[in-house]
Amino acid sequence: MEHPQMSSKIMDIYEAPREAPPPYVSGRHRLIVGIDYGTTYSGISYVTSDKKHIDDIHVVRSWPGKDGEWKTPTRIAYASENQKIALEENQWGYRAEAPMVMCSWTKLLLDASARPAQSDDHRLQSDIESGKLRLPAHRNAQGVTADYLHELYKHLKQKLTRELGASIVASTPMDVWLT
Repeated sequence: MEHPQMSSKIMDIYEAPREAPPPYVSGRHRLIVGIDYGTTYSGISYVTSDKKHIDDIHVVRSWPGKDGEWKTPTRIAYASENQKIALEENQWGYRAEAPMVMCSWTKLLLDASARPAQSDDHRLQSDIESGKLRLPAHRNAQGVTADYLHELYKHLKQKLTRELGASIVASTPMDVWLT
């Protein structure tokens, strides 16, 4: 059953049909993924469940548009909003840059019912109220977040497939922890 506010792209991740894992994988190892969805930057780390040391954790440091960084900007530019510069496909992270029209800081827009706390930055609240933290006409904050997380997931799957092989990635259960 599809959640009404969740993007179909994200739901595809959860509802995609899976083949039974080979017996040598079933019940033994899992791939554990951590996604830090941040207001300004996001990152990914992963490890297999058979590892025992903190040094075994892999941190993604290769991003579309830039290598060697621990995190990538939490921003997305939709092709539909960037027709003047002939953007052919959505861009995200380091590839979403000026002069593109883009969405950033959308994490702050996820809970519209949240009341400002006394410790909140009052300038930030005025930026939210004035519309400086923009959303495209065709997506709400949850949709933009789902689109961005979908791009992170695709990037992770490509990286894991290159490093571990398609059959291992397809047959290894993945636990994803989102913070």
